[in-house]
Amino acid sequence: GACWPIAHRYAQNQSHLCKHIAVPRIAASNRWKKQEMASFASPLQPLSNGATSIAADEELLYTLEDVRITAAPQEGDSTPWGAGRLRVTSRRVLWEQPAHGFELLAKRVGLHAVTRDAQTFPEPCLYVQLLLSDAAADDAVSELFLVPPDAAALEPLFDALSRTAELNPDSDDESDESDGGMLGIAGEDDEPDAEAMLRRFDAMLAD
Repeated sequence: GACWPIAHRYAQNQSHLCKHIAVPRIAASNRWKKQEMASFASPLQPLSNGATSIAADEELLYTLEDVRITAAPQEGDSTPWGAGRLRVTSRRVLWEQPAHGFELLAKRVGLHAVTRDAQTFPEPCLYVQLLLSDAAADDAVSELFLVPPDAAALEPLFDALSRTAELNPDSDDESDESDGGMLGIAGEDDEPDAEAMLRRFDAMLAD
C-alpha cells in the first residue's frame, strides 16, 4: 500500500508513540482509539495574568519565544491568538500570552504532528488535536496550530511534546473511573468518522 513520506512524523496520546511515518495508510485505522476519562469543559485552562511558574515537581523540557497560535473550534472559523512564549514541561504545555495564555495537560493532547501542507495551514506548523468531552460546546477549541518563528524549531518542538506524552501515559485507573466518553480521534464504533479523519490526516501530512 501507499506510505506517508518518511519525513513526516506523528505522535498520539493513546499509546504515546512517536516515530517517522513509513507505514501503510491502511494500518493507521487501528491507531485512532476512542478514550474514556472524566469529562471536562475545556482542556485549555486560562493562565492568571497570562503567565505561570513551573512547579517544583515538574521539569522544564523546552522553551520557545514568539510562538504564534491559531485556534480552531469544532465548528466555525479559526482565530489567530497572537504570539507568546511556549514552554513544554514534564506534565503540561504552557503558552504565556496576556490575552489567551493557557495551560494544557499532556493527557488532553490527542495527537500532534508536523505539517507543511499549505491547504491545512498556510505556514509550516505543529498541529495539535485536543481531547474534548462529549458535552463540549460546538465553539470549543478542538485544534491548535503552533507556528514557531523559525520552521527549524518544529522538530525539537515535536520532540518535546512527544517526550511529555511519554511521561504521562494513560492510566487504567483513570479509564475505570470514567463515566463520560471522550470524543475519539476515531474508534471501532465510529467507522465513518474514522475514515474521514484518516483522509484528513492523509492530506495534512502529504508533501
